[in-house]
Amino acid sequence: MVIEKFKNQDGKAVYRKLRDSGRSLPDGLKFISSYVSADLGRCFQLMEADDITLFQRWIADWQDLVEFEVVPVVERNKLWITDIEILRLHYAETLKAWRQRFNANRERIRALYDERFCRMWEFYLAASEVAFRQQGHLVFQMQLAKTVDAVPLTRDYMLDREREHSAAAERAA
Repeated sequence: MVIEKFKNQDGKAVYRKLRDSGRSLPDGLKFISSYVSADLGRCFQLMEADDITLFQRWIADWQDLVEFEVVPVVERNKLWITDIEILRLHYAETLKAWRQRFNANRERIRALYDERFCRMWEFYLAASEVAFRQQGHLVFQMQLAKTVDAVPLTRDYMLDREREHSAAAERAA
């Protein structure tokens, strides 16, 4: 995965160059998919190549407008990417639930740590939630497996497991 951070948050300059010259991919560097943050400040691309120098050549063509981070390929470790999920507002809801649970247990937590810790943690949870709701933050979750057929083809098994877990929790209550 390639993470592009547009210099000066200037996505327009990047898209002008893309419009005028195309992706300018060297032969052997394959574009698969991309996602652009809501604020147009970052682009997350899935790309593949057998030769790292192809990435380096492509990055050199764009480094005047973009800062790059190339996430190492997991296949090198003989792992398969079996699922990729992009969490946007889902993660804001997770942070909201964590903040509510934190607040419900605040006095116990303060007794374990201190008031300063509680204020920092409240700020972190609230600010992170806002970042996901208003500033285009997102989380990529990648499911990795040792074999291509380690998990079913659809995500139904995840929902089935969630239902089983919820039913067991209700029975225990």
